[in-house]
Amino acid sequence: MNELVLSLGSLIVGVVATVWVSAYFFRRSFKKSLTPYVQFTSKPFEGISPDVRRALAVTYAGVAVEDLFEIQFVVANTGDKAIRDLIEPLSLSLPENSTLLDASILYQEPSELKTTLSISEDRRGIFIDFPLLNKGDFFVLKVLLNGAPKPHELKFSILVDELPRTLPTQRLSIGEIGTPTERNKLIFPLLGVGLFVSLWGLSVVKVIYDSWVEWPLWIGGFAEYVSQITLSHLAKAAACVPAFFLTVLGVMLSAAALFDGNFPPLKKKVVLPNNLTRTPIRFEIDKPK
Repeated sequence: MNELVLSLGSLIVGVVATVWVSAYFFRRSFKKSLTPYVQFTSKPFEGISPDVRRALAVTYAGVAVEDLFEIQFVVANTGDKAIRDLIEPLSLSLPENSTLLDASILYQEPSELKTTLSISEDRRGIFIDFPLLNKGDFFVLKVLLNGAPKPHELKFSILVDELPRTLPTQRLSIGEIGTPTERNKLIFPLLGVGLFVSLWGLSVVKVIYDSWVEWPLWIGGFAEYVSQITLSHLAKAAACVPAFFLTVLGVMLSAAALFDGNFPPLKKKVVLPNNLTRTPIRFEIDKPK
């Protein structure tokens, strides 16, 4: 019996170790990727009565604002290689129907990222330079515009080795946004529950093994064989199903503790400060027709 328990325990450890090793080498698949995510968009004037809107005069730095548009980006190194030695900085080009009111870097991870932001004289371009963006590093860019552009009209570009000249934007879903305390809250509860469920499954296996009744041999016809099968045989065979289920579930819960609560693992979350974890508004990333 001890050998059986030891074998099952070794199997669980082997599965968890395999998940660790597979995840490590999967993440080491050496690619370079920079992704500008659209976290949310907002049109503060939308829904205001036309009469009220005509009587409402809004200016920003001396510029009359007709259609205020707010958009927030999370620009992240989503690859496995560091991005450095930019030939040309990351730039965001605005369409003719929009005028830049303001742009700022609200947050950067890590804090010593040393991003610098500049705006073109015609206020139709934003330029962001950085000396180094390691895997998982990111920054949050907030842009205020006069005029609401279409999704495909906001174009990011960069000139650096191993990256395309133009970077398509992607929508950042709620499930891809994490908070600083989320990981700490998940790891130990999931790991504890996973180990408990695994031990529960193994305990059921031990009970089944200790009380196992040998199945009858196939001697004679089918009817004679079936007549020798008792309720005890059927009960113990049926108990193998939940035992297997509990053991596998425990392994999956333990593994989920390593991947922000998801197993199989999902895309790595962007961990934002609580004051920036704003619910995204749907922003379709389409292509010009």
